[in-house]
Amino acid sequence: MITRKLPLFLSAAGLLALLVLTGCGASGPTAKAPDTNQQSSAIAYPQQMSELVSDIEVAVKDNDYETAGALFADVQGLWKKAADDISARDKNAHDAIATHLENASNELAEDPPKAENVLNALDLLKTDLDNAARNT
Repeated sequence: MITRKLPLFLSAAGLLALLVLTGCGASGPTAKAPDTNQQSSAIAYPQQMSELVSDIEVAVKDNDYETAGALFADVQGLWKKAADDISARDKNAHDAIATHLENASNELAEDPPKAENVLNALDLLKTDLDNAARNT
């Protein structure tokens, strides 16, 4: 008779363990997956652009202007996607990024580019991007 009750007991214990592990019946707040519609390009794109600018700085320090130019084209592509959203959220941030993006582009277009000038322009751009990612 004991053997007949044992499987029933194990089934009940297994069910209880499953409920505890899956959180069924928990009354506390649960984490929700972020709504992809709420992830704003005003934050995501400046972060991505800032990371690319860091890579461009490395390429410039290595005198690899071909790589720097290719990475800068990626930054410009992201800017085209993010500019309107950033402008809607913070016009001053938009204008600062646009100005420093143009300055960096002009410095990279020099023949030959002067590393110090390029790095200064990239530093200002990176500062603006980091601020936009934090403040928008």
